[in-house]
Amino acid sequence: MKKLLVCVVVLVVIAFAIFYYFKYMRPAATPSAAGTSIVEQTVKPKVSWIPSTGYPYMVLKNVKFRFQEDIYVNIHNMVSTTETIKPYKYVDMNNVNSFAIKVISGQVSIDPSVMDAIFSKLIFNYDGAPLKEVKMSTTEMEVDGKKVGMLKVKGWMKLDASLPFELMGMREINGLKKLAAWFPFEMTSRVGLDKSTNRLAIEAEKVKSLGFPFVKGLMDLSRVKLEQVLPIKPGIGLSIVKNTMYVDTLGIMPPPKQIANVLDVQINTKNNCIDVKVGEEKPARVNYSLLVPDAKNYIYMFNGMVIFGKMLAADGKTQMIDNNPSDFFDFYLNRYIFQLSKSVIKMTEDASQIVYMPDYQSVVSK
Repeated sequence: MKKLLVCVVVLVVIAFAIFYYFKYMRPAATPSAAGTSIVEQTVKPKVSWIPSTGYPYMVLKNVKFRFQEDIYVNIHNMVSTTETIKPYKYVDMNNVNSFAIKVISGQVSIDPSVMDAIFSKLIFNYDGAPLKEVKMSTTEMEVDGKKVGMLKVKGWMKLDASLPFELMGMREINGLKKLAAWFPFEMTSRVGLDKSTNRLAIEAEKVKSLGFPFVKGLMDLSRVKLEQVLPIKPGIGLSIVKNTMYVDTLGIMPPPKQIANVLDVQINTKNNCIDVKVGEEKPARVNYSLLVPDAKNYIYMFNGMVIFGKMLAADGKTQMIDNNPSDFFDFYLNRYIFQLSKSVIKMTEDASQIVYMPDYQSVVSK
């Protein structure tokens, strides 16, 4: 019995010694390649940034959006997407050639002074152009007993040297048989839309030059046509057919490129502007929530990938708000960094940005 007890004690001691060795004293084994592979597969890093695949949206309200210093549109409201242009990978607010603005729905207005700049700087900006010093305004003209809003175009017209006097209803003067000189030019026109080409149509109702008024009925019946007295070169964003000018306004505007259907055009004599409705016939509904819902004038960008300043935002939200909501938010994309440097920027807990920005003209004039 005593021997049996001794054997049991010895076995217990040996068992404890083996357990203690493997538990506390045995050197750790070097992981094999297979073991390492298993660890790498089971312990995955946490993903905190995922590139967005959708286009960024841009929502604007009461914004004077400048393409150049003197070329802008007053945007009353607009919902659009900003789409990258190859070879650019992201919408880059620092590069106006990197993206296009595709309008879903919008209501904008164009001041006559902007039309002056478009005609002078973008259309009749070549040597030999037949029209210069263009000035425009809105007016009313009675047509069939009703007052109709019209666009008045004034400038200096160069009559082509190949244009005979008799075509203008004039006689030969001092042996001269052809006319080549600059003369005052004034045209009162209807403004409408050529839906087949998405172009602005400016149809002459009355033209006055050389001291002679030519009303539409007389021009239609006579040999005198606007396309004859204003010969223009092709490819300048404007064409003249008989007595109507067709202007590819979207095509000739400075970048960023604009993609939009023009739905309606009206002369607004009360506000001295041209009102333009743009977008889709049946625009898709876009759901969004503003960072500052009660802001009156703003630009709100959300979704997609956008380079803003030196930051690349993925599914970011940025609302630029007018510091002075008493008039349109004056925003100049080519110099938005300058405006940004004068702004107050707040960042929310989800990294959204609220920017209280001054009007461009208010800071550039200082």
